[in-house]
Amino acid sequence: MEVLIRQFTEDDYAAMVAVFNAVYPEYRDAEASWRHRDAKKEARIDWGRFVAEVDGRIAGLATWDQFSCAYHPRKFMVEVMVHPDHRRRGIGGALYERLMAELASRDPMLLRAEVNEANAVGVRFAAARGYVENHRQRESLLEFADFDPGRFAADLARVAAQGIVIRSLPELQRTVPAWKRRYHELDQHVAADVPWPDPHTLVPFAAWCGKELESPNFVPELHMIALDGERWVGLSNLWKTGSAGRLNTGLTGVVRDHRKRGIATALKVRAAEAAKALGYERTMTWNEQGNAGMLGINERLGFRFRPAWLEIERVLDATALAAASAEMASGGEREGRP
Repeated sequence: MEVLIRQFTEDDYAAMVAVFNAVYPEYRDAEASWRHRDAKKEARIDWGRFVAEVDGRIAGLATWDQFSCAYHPRKFMVEVMVHPDHRRRGIGGALYERLMAELASRDPMLLRAEVNEANAVGVRFAAARGYVENHRQRESLLEFADFDPGRFAADLARVAAQGIVIRSLPELQRTVPAWKRRYHELDQHVAADVPWPDPHTLVPFAAWCGKELESPNFVPELHMIALDGERWVGLSNLWKTGSAGRLNTGLTGVVRDHRKRGIATALKVRAAEAAKALGYERTMTWNEQGNAGMLGINERLGFRFRPAWLEIERVLDATALAAASAEMASGGEREGRP
């Protein structure tokens, strides 16, 4: 067996997505989505990939990347995956070592990754390389065949009685000329309060439009906005995936002074109702395990829990990480929020 590890090229997308879909058959993705995400990365984001070829065919890949919404130049997300037909041959270890050699020049202080708790081999692989669990994302699934929006008529009426109106994005696109700006401001405001180990950093408007509104997975009819008069106060959205009939839940949230009023539930009901009407079959979502409010809403709507995803990390420079965390908490390096 001859293994060649090299940088990926434009010609590798189809083969890389095929590896991903073989590794994660329940989370299938599409080549167009990969190309779009790569093309729309901000200039500040340091990212790249290596692929492993076995006898001329791609058998695995390793990626490094950074988060726009929690950006720091010395923090990286890493991922290694190997096609099931080529495991237990040392390919994953070789890809990881090549990845670490590439990142050494960036002087990283923290590496993060994700692994499903049901993936015992992946958990062991990461633990052997110094990764420890930081927090968990609870995965859950809603089958629209089991979802009856009529059960939530009282919830919708409660919100309406407060003067809150829920509109689909197409309705707002027709009536609000500055809808893109308004949506970006609301999205970033709400995202800042999503539980996450790092403080939120603003995703600039142009970059956000490119990644979100120009995505091949963007379906305007599945984006719901809550309005209090002319003020945009909440949102919930669903996104297409590479699996026919399956959606992913994106962001759901409400501005702080409008919480605990049933608005998030109403938004999610309206989004699920629209998805079911359009013929979609199911949606998945992921929530931080301590986010009791959203977990409770989802369970009431009929979401069923599945194995969680472990957010794991390896600290490479504890002193620098502590200093960066203190600085971010004080606002010294944090980008502005709307």
